[in-house]
Amino acid sequence: MVQFLLKLYRSKDYASPAGRKSFALFACLIGIVCNVVLFIAKLIIGLSIGSVAVIADAVHSLTDLGATGVSLISFIAGNKPADKEHPFGHDRIEYLASLVIAFIIGILGYEFLAASIDKVIHPVALTYEIPALCVLSAAVLISFFIAWVYKVAGGLIQAPTLLAASKDARYDVFTTLVVIVSAVFSMWFHWHIDGYAGVFVACMLFKCAYEIARDAVSPLLGERPDRELTAKIKKMVESYDGVVGTHDLIIHNYGPNRSMATIHAEVPEDAGIKASHQIIDRIEQDVSKKLEINLLIHMDPIDMRDERVKELKRLVEGAIADKPGLNVHDLRIIDGGDRTNLVFDMVIPYQYSKKQQSDIRNVIIDKLDSYGGNYNCVINFEYGFVGQ
Repeated sequence: MVQFLLKLYRSKDYASPAGRKSFALFACLIGIVCNVVLFIAKLIIGLSIGSVAVIADAVHSLTDLGATGVSLISFIAGNKPADKEHPFGHDRIEYLASLVIAFIIGILGYEFLAASIDKVIHPVALTYEIPALCVLSAAVLISFFIAWVYKVAGGLIQAPTLLAASKDARYDVFTTLVVIVSAVFSMWFHWHIDGYAGVFVACMLFKCAYEIARDAVSPLLGERPDRELTAKIKKMVESYDGVVGTHDLIIHNYGPNRSMATIHAEVPEDAGIKASHQIIDRIEQDVSKKLEINLLIHMDPIDMRDERVKELKRLVEGAIADKPGLNVHDLRIIDGGDRTNLVFDMVIPYQYSKKQQSDIRNVIIDKLDSYGGNYNCVINFEYGFVGQ
């Protein structure tokens, strides 16, 4: 099915910024044509029989049309290059566009909820005809096709507005089915449930608006990055000679397909700053070319020759081996006076309380005491930015 859409598009270039914009416009054009047909057909049926549920469904199709228009604007605006006021580009406009779509859907849901409640209180007998039901059944298939086009296109080019429009179109499928069911009940059993169907459609609009807004706000707040991407970055950085480990990977999202990352790379302290810096520069350039992400690497010098450091790290890791989700890095020994400071960072799960942190500290201290030596354990607890 994906290949079918790409054949309709008649181009294989959808990964580049220009190709992404062109593919998005192509998908939006399909949606515009289909939604215009749906809106006109449903509106004619709704007005002819006086059904608030059908009219609400027609306006829902109109919101799909509006959502497509907002998507078009966001793709055009978001495709603008970076400037001095927005050095990271304008791609986050697509998230804001999704919020606009959610707002429009929510307002319409409120309006039709009020109209539907009035129909529940003052029910009116409706007369459905078979041709009208056939048109509504065809509308279900068209809405399903629109949802599929938006989902495939949005997934291929990572476009949140198209994915939001796909969600809206899927709700359109569901609400039209509800309208058809209410029409069948009206024809066969003479139950006047049009108002109830309208209330249900309005509630679906509210749910759709909430989910679209939630999905748009999440990346703006800063969500956990894709696990596959984080694994690729870590694996690529650690594959270079001169890098013995990585930690503290952070990925900042500035819109679909536009991200910046920072990571700490552990390098042997005896390798020399100049040599390690050359390796780091090459890694940053290679990652930028292959993964299309701007990567900034911080060097952490590690003593690879001190057996005492290796032994103490194995000791600490053994003490917390039965506690999943913990990770130790940047372990170093600072000798001073009567006591030796053992300093290191420990990544912990977000749900760990202060008491649990204290318990971990005590377990490690007990382990060090049994090992021998006068160690002062200094632990910097931190959370991982790529999630557990």
